[in-house]
Amino acid sequence: MDNRKLEQDGFDIMYQAEIKQYLERVQALEENMIRAYALIIGTYCSKFIQGWVKENPEYESKIRDDPIEILRVVSTLMHAPVWARYPYASLNDAIMRMLNLNLQDGEYLTDYVKRFKQSHDELRSHIVKKRLE
Repeated sequence: MDNRKLEQDGFDIMYQAEIKQYLERVQALEENMIRAYALIIGTYCSKFIQGWVKENPEYESKIRDDPIEILRVVSTLMHAPVWARYPYASLNDAIMRMLNLNLQDGEYLTDYVKRFKQSHDELRSHIVKKRLE
C-alpha cells in the first residue's frame, strides 16, 4: 500500500509539471498569435486592404487577433475585389475560374498545381460561406 501511494505521489508531481508546461505553451501561443496578426496587418497589408478587413462584419468576433482568419479574408479579397461585386457574382466567377483553369504554354506543372490549389481554396471559401448563410 505504501508503494502505491509513493508511486501516485510521483505521478502527481509529473502531472503538475506537465500541466505547468502546457499552460506556459498555451500562453506563448496566444501571445505569438497576437504578434503574428499585428505583423500581418501592419506590415503586409496595404491601408486599402486594412480598411476592407476592418469593415468586415465578422472583424470583432472572428478576425481580430487571429492571423489564420485574417489570411483567409485577405486571400478572398485578393481574388474577388469586394467593390462592385455581389456575393453570388463572386461565387460564379470563382466557379468559372476553376472550370476554365488550363495549363498554359511553357508553364511548369508545379506552377499549374499552385494556381489550381489557389483557385480551389477560393472556390471552397465561397461555398463554405454560402452554406453557412
